[in-house]
Order: sequence, then C-alpha cells, then structure tokens
Amino acid sequence: MAIERVFLAFPFLVVLGALLLSPSYCRASHDIAGLQSCLDASSSTGFSLCSDDLRSESERPSISEWPLILATSTTVPAADDLDALQARFDRETDGGQKVKALKQLAEALVQREREASRAGDYSTVGLTLEKYRDNIKAAFEALKRTHPNAVKKPGGYKRLEFENQKAMREVRDLLLTVPEEYKPPLQIVQTDLLAIENDLLHALFPDRPGEKPLPSQTDKPGPSPAPQEEKQP
Repeated sequence: MAIERVFLAFPFLVVLGALLLSPSYCRASHDIAGLQSCLDASSSTGFSLCSDDLRSESERPSISEWPLILATSTTVPAADDLDALQARFDRETDGGQKVKALKQLAEALVQREREASRAGDYSTVGLTLEKYRDNIKAAFEALKRTHPNAVKKPGGYKRLEFENQKAMREVRDLLLTVPEEYKPPLQIVQTDLLAIENDLLHALFPDRPGEKPLPSQTDKPGPSPAPQEEKQP
C-alpha cells in the first residue's frame, strides 16, 4: 500500500518541483521578497525606499529613452554652486591654479547666461558675461604676477587664451540675436576680450616678425637732448 501511495504521489511531486524551479516563479519570489524588504525598510525609516527594479518590464524606460531623460534632467547650476565656484576662484593666488579654477567657473557662467538668454533676461546675460570677462582679467593678472615669463612657462597662458577665445565666440554669437538696446554692454565686453587676446598673444610670442614689441609700462621716455647752439664765425 505504501508503495502504491508513492507511485500515486510521484506525478504531483514532479509538477510541484517543476513549478518551484521555473524562472517565472523564481522571479516572482524575488520580487515579492524584495518588495517585502523594501516595505519593511520604508516603514522603519519613514521614507519610500522602493527601487524602480520592482516595476514591470513595460513600465521601465527603454534604452532609446535614456538620452531624452538625461537631456531633460540637465538644469542650470544653482546660485550656491556658482557662488562656491566663484569663491574658490577668488581664493586662488597662483596664476596657473587660478586659470584651472576658471575652467569650471566659466562653464557654469556660460550655462547661466544661456539659460537667461532663452528666458529673454538680457540684463542677466550682460551681467554674467561682464563677470566672465572680469574673471579672465583677474586670471591674466595673476599669471603675470606669479609666472611673468610666458615663453618659459606657457601652459597657463595657453589655457587662458583658449578660455578667452570661448568667451569671444559666446559674445559674438549673442550680438547676432540680442535686441539693439542690450548690445552696447556686450560690445564693450567684446572690445575688452579682444584686447586681452592681443596681450596674451604678445606674451606668448613676443618676437613676432614684422611687429614692434609692446612698450613696457616701466619704460619711461628719457629726456630729449638739448639743442646745440650754432657757433658764430
């Protein structure tokens, strides 16, 4: 009788084993266990800790949707972040380090300026680019103070010239689109950046053929020779 009961129960045991080992059952058990642990953690912390992994496949974003999600999640830097970058830049005293700090600060300023331009806030656009120009000037002055010989140590000067070129392109493109009443401040910024560009190129290449070297600020014109009196015969 016992042997007959075993033979009768054997098909049910096979079906039960196949069910327990099936991928769908394992996935369901994993999801239920994960959901239970998630709910337990959420109840103990007061926050929702449930992961997106518990959503069904149809609810999850596809691979083709990720670029759009990443693009829409990009936001303008917060004022606190911009202030922190500006404070870090202002604290730097070495010219080379100041130019390196300018790179990230310049990216944040350009992002702020473009956001203001899209919103039609051209006053903020002008103020932001004026600050960009002032930072380039400050970095240039620090370079000349701590690394006066651009020919022997050109690294910082080249990086600054690259940043200045980016600022010049940004201003040039804006002058094509902003209303006329907002152009004069931007034109002043453009003129200042062009002057910085010329000074940077002269610092990097002081002996360019066909050009006279810039006069040094410390050089003062000497006294003119006294006219000689004509001797009477």
